[in-house]
Amino acid sequence: MTAGATTRRRDATLPITLIVFAFVLLALPAEAVIPGPLRGNGSPARLLGLVMFAIVAISLLVPAVRGDGQVVRLRSLATSPKMVAVAMMMAYLALRLVIYVHGATSPSDPPDAAATTLRFLLTTAACFGIVLYTISTVTTERIRDAVLFAVLAGGAISTVIGLVQGLANIDYRTLLVPPGFTLLTETQLAERDGFTRVIGTAGHPIEFAVMVSALLPIAFHYSRFAATPMTRRIAYVGAALLLVAVPASVSRTAYVTLVVALVIYLLAQPVKFIVAGICALVAIVGVYFVVAPDLFDAVISLFTGASKDPSIESRTDDYAYVGKLFREEPFFGHGPASTIPQHSRYLDNQWLQELVMGGIAGVAAVILLILSCLIGLTVSSRRATGRSERDLVFAIGASVGAILVSMFLFDTFAFPQVTYLFFLLMGIAWTLVPERDRQSGTHATRIGAAA
Repeated sequence: MTAGATTRRRDATLPITLIVFAFVLLALPAEAVIPGPLRGNGSPARLLGLVMFAIVAISLLVPAVRGDGQVVRLRSLATSPKMVAVAMMMAYLALRLVIYVHGATSPSDPPDAAATTLRFLLTTAACFGIVLYTISTVTTERIRDAVLFAVLAGGAISTVIGLVQGLANIDYRTLLVPPGFTLLTETQLAERDGFTRVIGTAGHPIEFAVMVSALLPIAFHYSRFAATPMTRRIAYVGAALLLVAVPASVSRTAYVTLVVALVIYLLAQPVKFIVAGICALVAIVGVYFVVAPDLFDAVISLFTGASKDPSIESRTDDYAYVGKLFREEPFFGHGPASTIPQHSRYLDNQWLQELVMGGIAGVAAVILLILSCLIGLTVSSRRATGRSERDLVFAIGASVGAILVSMFLFDTFAFPQVTYLFFLLMGIAWTLVPERDRQSGTHATRIGAAA
């Protein structure tokens, strides 16, 4: 069989599980769950993540496992550059399991610790499955585009819901709850300075803000490099929606993550694109100044009045609190249940959360994830064969960068949408790493191919 025929055959089958996951992750409310004992573990995104984990786990034991018509062959990665990602994810899983066991056997856990500890374990399994399943099944550019467009479509739905929340002060998330599901909690829309802090389908305004910032570079990429004019126009509309939604969360995090995402993405752009982007940003700021001057003033006061903001004060007070707990359990922390709000205090910083929950092991696990992303993106950038491919590498890097910087501003991994989005993008980053076909001397993707 020729290489061209092999590529066409692989292109004919899309990983439906992964594509559906990418769409429902942001399109459905984060707190839509199956009623009953599953509760917070029964959200569609988490259930699909666990399905991917099961397929990945089996594929590590047998030569090949079929998922969505794709052949998952993780064992064949032994000689591939992508084995680095597999090894680092295995190390991440091992560290998380140590933290889980240490926390599960702690005699000082609060009464409701078991459910929180179980959620921690299932989330870890789902994240592990998402990364490796993505690496195994996203074997062509067509599949990668389908997955990323599914994410953008889900994000567009969340953004529209968020804008309606801000304009009408009505939460229409309930209309998106699938039949047979229910909302885990009836979250009320919050306000700041008299303005509704929109959340879209997320669980918190900050999570919504990070989601918007992380998706913007991907939308920018497809508005310029999508295969058809119609697709480019759709991506352009999506990018415009995301830009308009940035101030809607009335959050400092929205602007910090947006700036980080744009700076990283613009590093790969020509001067004329940078100028056009700045002009578009100035135009949007001007529209907000004219149409919603009060909101504009509220956003400005977020920064000018930061020194008097109670949320800033509480964040700085967290360091002394965390330092005391870290000294008590420096290596493996106090366990996943140690940060339950009913028994502890909110920590709006993922790194502090890791120190309390997992100690040095928890911080090491997150560092492994960051290193894996950096290695994957660096190798992809150096081996990119065209302008579009290089642009996508920077777009994914910008999206990941926005999520990473948010870890200093809120407890990122406590929120499912932004957590699973991070791991999905991490897997996508490694799918951009080409493999060298030793026989033909050309780049060919062999992961996921049938024997």
